[in-house]
Amino acid sequence: MEEVHSFIENNQFAFLYVSQQNCSVCHAVFPKLKALLEAYPQIALGEVDGGEVQQVSLACNIFSDPALLLFIDGKEYLHKSRFV
Repeated sequence: MEEVHSFIENNQFAFLYVSQQNCSVCHAVFPKLKALLEAYPQIALGEVDGGEVQQVSLACNIFSDPALLLFIDGKEYLHKSRFV
């Protein structure tokens, strides 16, 4: 969880992708998101396995995966999950 907080605080534009290992949608969306963000190098992309780091889901109010969270200057700007 410390790494997640550090990632958000150390990047002006931090895009956090929370997924689960057994989620086929999660595995299908991530490569597309990664390719899309290549056009925006100022946005840092981080990926978290919500199954391994369950505190992320609790801290960020994530009830289903995948979850896409965009933080700007440490504040949550976008929060989308499940049907993205």
